[in-house]
Amino acid sequence: MLTSSVKHVAGPLVRSMMVDATSRSIFRDYEACVKCDACVSACEEQGFNVYDWCENGNVPTTCGDVPLEQSRCVGCGQCTTVCPVASIVESDHLTDVEALLVMKDELKAQGKILVASVAPTVRVGISEPFGEDVGTNLEHQIATGLRNLGFDYVFDTCFTADLTIMEEGTELLGRLTDPDAVLPMFTSCCPGWVNSVEKLYPELIPNLSSCMSPQGMMGSMVKTAFAQKIGVAPEDIIHVSLMPCTAKKDEMARPDLLGDVNYVLTVREAARLFQNAGVDLPNLEPGLYDTPLGESTGAGVIFGASGGVMEAGLRTAYELLV
Repeated sequence: MLTSSVKHVAGPLVRSMMVDATSRSIFRDYEACVKCDACVSACEEQGFNVYDWCENGNVPTTCGDVPLEQSRCVGCGQCTTVCPVASIVESDHLTDVEALLVMKDELKAQGKILVASVAPTVRVGISEPFGEDVGTNLEHQIATGLRNLGFDYVFDTCFTADLTIMEEGTELLGRLTDPDAVLPMFTSCCPGWVNSVEKLYPELIPNLSSCMSPQGMMGSMVKTAFAQKIGVAPEDIIHVSLMPCTAKKDEMARPDLLGDVNYVLTVREAARLFQNAGVDLPNLEPGLYDTPLGESTGAGVIFGASGGVMEAGLRTAYELLV
């Protein structure tokens, strides 16, 4: 929630020691703003125009000066990548996850299970903070590193990317053969895109696939089938999802996912998780993800590249058709 005073005087809005924590994805500290205009430009380039200069030109704020959650913001996080002073950052889940890992022995004594799942983009995105060449694949080092930190199981979200592809491919074929179905069909795997449709283009909601995203499916699998397999109650599993996008933090709180994913770490947070613990990620011995939620095909892997979802979906629809 907005913390501290916001008051109207004669004319412009006056802010005093203001932070905006209304968004589940992005945290804004207006006091730290250096008025560089980077967030305004970045958001304009994305076509959302969430930020603008308030009347007195003090700091860039949301259009209409509304809380971020009530604005046009879809949680894409581009503003967090360009802000030079951490005035705009991803909502912090790292602090809570680090606290859990400090208590891992106590949690284990209570019967709690720590589970991590890793999105395909993370395996290459996390290399840069460790000084590696752009695109270096640290997939297997991540598996080792997360186990060393205290996670009991480490899964690959590519597994549920494959499930998403199978579901969306099947749904597409069903729509193509149903004269009453809504076309074209758009993927629902990206929460930033789903937020865009819901906030800005609600007339396109029927065009969205009915499928959960890979993160959503992984959360469901972890708290149902996997929980049953290892004989624990879903509430005894603490599921941390490593994702490339701040909008995934918003997605985990949607009603259909609520409780399936407990924390979401962005790539930057995941890198700091290892760095704060003194883990030299690139030089770890390669490890494997746990089965069966660690197995996948190339279709799931290319989810992490632009155009990969479309390619994987069409490939799957073709295979199902012929």
